[in-house]
Amino acid sequence: MFNGGMATTSTEIELPDVEPAAFLALLKFLYSDEVQIGPETVMTTLYTAKKYAVPALEAHCVEFLKKNLRADNAFMLLTQVRGGGAGPGATGEGRATRPGARAPERVRVRRGRAKAWGVGEGGTR
Repeated sequence: MFNGGMATTSTEIELPDVEPAAFLALLKFLYSDEVQIGPETVMTTLYTAKKYAVPALEAHCVEFLKKNLRADNAFMLLTQVRGGGAGPGATGEGRATRPGARAPERVRVRRGRAKAWGVGEGGTR
């Protein structure tokens, strides 16, 4: 992205298919080896770990799912797998169309730091 023959000249790289909470979990894991996932973020974190080839974090997510899969949350996880919470198209497109729903957030990476912006809150900086 930033180095090599195909490096971009832009100071920012947008990651439109990565949720901010999942990206933060990925960064924390890479820098500290600490896993911070919960029922709301496990699927997006799993997608992010697979996308960026971090098998250790991927294994933690799968283990979390194995330990926490119960009858009362299976439907929520199934909904996320089928397009509500993991992977491209699950980062807000379609979810924020309900009246009063929050706008989807985006992850942009600047050289040396990452920041999550909600659409309309500086998304064009």
